[in-house]
Amino acid sequence: MTAPVEEPANEVVRAALKAHGGLDRWRDVAYVSADVAFDGLAWDAKTRQHPLSRARVTVETGEQRTVLTPFLGADRRSAYSPGLSAVLRADGRVEQARTRPRAAFANDTAETAWDELQLAYFTGFALWNYLNLPFLVAWPGFGVEEVTPFATPTGDWQRVSYSFPGGIATHNRLQAMYFDEEGILQRLDYDSEIFGGQPTAHVLSGYETVDGIPFPTRREIVPRNPDGTSAAGPVLIGMTFTDIEVVDARG
Repeated sequence: MTAPVEEPANEVVRAALKAHGGLDRWRDVAYVSADVAFDGLAWDAKTRQHPLSRARVTVETGEQRTVLTPFLGADRRSAYSPGLSAVLRADGRVEQARTRPRAAFANDTAETAWDELQLAYFTGFALWNYLNLPFLVAWPGFGVEEVTPFATPTGDWQRVSYSFPGGIATHNRLQAMYFDEEGILQRLDYDSEIFGGQPTAHVLSGYETVDGIPFPTRREIVPRNPDGTSAAGPVLIGMTFTDIEVVDARG
């Protein structure tokens, strides 16, 4: 299954999707896969009981499904969908699973470490969102609104806010994207509910074009200052992507 994307009405988003390879190209894509290495203060704190430093992530473009392998053991993998987080053995046997996985974070605090299924859920929905953006906002049900451009030392970035429809798991419903003068996504803003609604800026860099689609190879999630700028640090969650692969539905 491929993404159910439609031509967006917003001109900034239309130009950005073209800069990212175009809707026609994305409609051919079934999966995106990459090696990912994790770092960062918040990451280390939340995963200290179940440290996950590296994995191969695969996300679908037409459905909310993510797999990380290996997952906390060479013969294990995680599986995510909005209503399920699971850990499976290499032969496909379900080792553990949780329905309504979001509810498991209700009593989470800054000092609480995640269990394996919380980790499977968070990595699942977050990486699915990240690797499907910016094309994700062309799905039916998204609301997009252009807001004031954001001034940077190298020029203004176009900025849009976008709201998620129900049924798509994400950090919080209202988020923002920033695009440089070439239409390439440079930053995301959101207030992660799982982290207590902390205002964060998600900074993208090191772009590499794979089969006609540019992907950032480095992502750093840092605090967002009251004036809307991204803090210099600390890096709360960092991700480095290598060996990115795009798999088309036609093989």
